[in-house]
Amino acid sequence: MYTLLTPWPPQRNGIADYARELVAEGTTSVRLISEAIRPAKIADRVVAIDERTFLNDPGRRRLYHFGNNSDHTHLVPLFLRHPGHVVLHDPSLHYLAECVDRQIPGFFDAMLTADSSVDIASLRRCWRGGLKAPMDYNELRCLAWLKSATSIIVHSEFARRSVTPLLPGVPVNVVPHFAYLRRGIGDWRSRRTDARTRLGYSSNQFLIVTFGFVTRNKQYDSIVRAISRLEIGKRNKISYVIAGEINTGQFDLMSSLGGLDTSVVELRGYVPLSVADDLMDAADLVMNLRYPTYGESSGAVARAQGAGAAIAVSDIGGFSEIPADTCFHLPARPDVSHAVAALIDRTFDDPNVVAQVRDRAWAHANGVLSPKRCSAAYEEIIYG
Repeated sequence: MYTLLTPWPPQRNGIADYARELVAEGTTSVRLISEAIRPAKIADRVVAIDERTFLNDPGRRRLYHFGNNSDHTHLVPLFLRHPGHVVLHDPSLHYLAECVDRQIPGFFDAMLTADSSVDIASLRRCWRGGLKAPMDYNELRCLAWLKSATSIIVHSEFARRSVTPLLPGVPVNVVPHFAYLRRGIGDWRSRRTDARTRLGYSSNQFLIVTFGFVTRNKQYDSIVRAISRLEIGKRNKISYVIAGEINTGQFDLMSSLGGLDTSVVELRGYVPLSVADDLMDAADLVMNLRYPTYGESSGAVARAQGAGAAIAVSDIGGFSEIPADTCFHLPARPDVSHAVAALIDRTFDDPNVVAQVRDRAWAHANGVLSPKRCSAAYEEIIYG
């Protein structure tokens, strides 16, 4: 048995879904600590406990999931008292550290001080002037508090190389982010037709979708700019759906698209899993770009891989490690609109290109990225 400390469904957090899938594919008993209200139950071998029970009996083996968002804030004090293995979904936890500072005054300053490469005085001048917020600086790692971890688990070699020098002496293991497999649902070709019917898209529309939390580095402006570069006959057949939770206090999406033709853009906000699955099945291209990236993983990309979707990703960080024949790699630069336009042109004119990528992505997801295989790797690390 081990104790799992993580977000958990029904929380709206990709790491919650990840943790649940991992446990569902596992073989061992788990004690679960989560802030989720009425945490979703998946098996009798998973028992929810409260923090008081944990503090009285932390158990021998503990696994924490940490990502760079506020849903993990309550877990940090528990880790500081009872460290364990850590799944690091984002190799920069600067925003989490800022959130923790409200519970542990001075925590954020301590993490900034521990990062000797950071000019704290200059950063604070920017923050006070309202030019930037701490969340804008992914290069602030704020990982020093993890030095007591039993081990660290990351999802790419890029993340491992980034984290290892910051936590000397702590073992850093790579377990790929598994794909969310869609079992028993038939070939993607038939699913595409059914999904479009449910969503109200015609068979001749060219559908582009971006998933996940709406953040600055997903390059929505490049995608919209690319669509505007196409000849009008193609442009009129394109719908660009942005499906992900929007927090205008962190990033104002529509302001970032100012001056661009947004008539093709459909903002859906957070969508239930059933709608997300339909959008992945219906899409001609799932375009989840990241620039810059600091080694973060993407649950949306993993879900798209499991659906056998045609994914376009930036050729940077861990996304460069996705096999080239299972996705479309695009250059990693501030404005990638020319490359995006060329890809849309190519796939619009030759649907077979998309079909071949989808078939290979599906095969890769069911092999190397199967949840059962990844869950076994986790249990091997936890039980040594």
